[in-house]
Amino acid sequence: DHVLKAVIQMMAAAQAERDLVYMTFGDEELSDRIRGIFSLLEESRATVGDVFHTICEFRPTSLRQTEYSYGEQLVFFLQSRFQ
Repeated sequence: DHVLKAVIQMMAAAQAERDLVYMTFGDEELSDRIRGIFSLLEESRATVGDVFHTICEFRPTSLRQTEYSYGEQLVFFLQSRFQ
């Protein structure tokens, strides 16, 4: 999933104290979603450990049982934990 991959890349860059350039190749929705997650985590002053443990707790609903994609469910879960 692109959202999960972006969050993992953010954690790796933060841990390594490096800048991150994440290419979405024109996918504006994905770009907006990633910016939103970054802002949420930055504003809540979440640590890499906080985000890692939160992702480990994430249990998506079966995609057959919901209209939301894995990435959308992950965004909702992160928002519920860091707002």
